[in-house]
Amino acid sequence: MAQNCEAGLQRAGFALCLFGAEVSIRLNAKLIQDDEMIVIWKGWGVLVIVITALIVVLTTVLFEKAGLSVAYGGALGMILSAGAIWLAGNKFNSPQKNRVLLDKRTGAEVILKPDHSLFFIKMQYWAFIAGAIGLFMLVNLLAGRSS
Repeated sequence: MAQNCEAGLQRAGFALCLFGAEVSIRLNAKLIQDDEMIVIWKGWGVLVIVITALIVVLTTVLFEKAGLSVAYGGALGMILSAGAIWLAGNKFNSPQKNRVLLDKRTGAEVILKPDHSLFFIKMQYWAFIAGAIGLFMLVNLLAGRSS
């Protein structure tokens, strides 16, 4: 385990071993490696996964308790999570959170903008992806019912 951490330190410039898993950090983006899975995010971008998972699980459980098709619960959950992701992304990446800094030497202004993203895509734009997946699931379910 220590050898893996040392190899990660040489490879990434910074590595940390937690519970036997190597966590590498590069250029303010987090990479979590566990055999075959890598998740890259900045800021609170990882909330896209958390929000989607929580809402989809909640809707599928509610549909199951109501005696309805769990597949429709998953599709509805994806569509609802799209709305929640849009709201959260717009809040976290709001232009109102921009900071203007002044370089003392040159007098130039530098604008620091918040960056909360998952796989280099800003949080709020994941709403379109989640919504499209939910609509695709719903259309497939409806098409399967009618035939």
